[in-house]
Amino acid sequence: MSDTRQFAFFLAVWDERSFSGAARKLRCTQPTISRAISELEAEIGARLFSRTTRSVTPTEAARVLEPAARRGLSTLDAGMAMARQAGAGEVGTLRIGHTSTVPFHPAFSCVLSRLRAELPNLRLEISERASGEQLAAIEAGELDLGW
Repeated sequence: MSDTRQFAFFLAVWDERSFSGAARKLRCTQPTISRAISELEAEIGARLFSRTTRSVTPTEAARVLEPAARRGLSTLDAGMAMARQAGAGEVGTLRIGHTSTVPFHPAFSCVLSRLRAELPNLRLEISERASGEQLAAIEAGELDLGW
């Protein structure tokens, strides 16, 4: 089964048109690149590059694979970034409860504005609840914060 490393190596060879150039770019050895490309070719069942001592030319199979490999790695990179943000609490939903008078306090709107500015991917769910209801909702996992 292919892995992301093989696709990254494939794209480096594509971009560099050289196995040794791809190895320099990725700071690994040329045999490592060659082995990964050979494994990918075996899995696909087609050669990806025509190799001579002086040139590396993509085959039709490589031309078909290249845009999909770029999209796949780009999507994976974006997903990893979003997962990092979620792990850091920068993405997801923050459920905030407040009493009826809190929205009139200047600090409340200031905190909400700052959260929205600094964490644009964080969804805020704000609900009005009495103090006792907020405590029960926090204990039940229905709220993250009470004010």
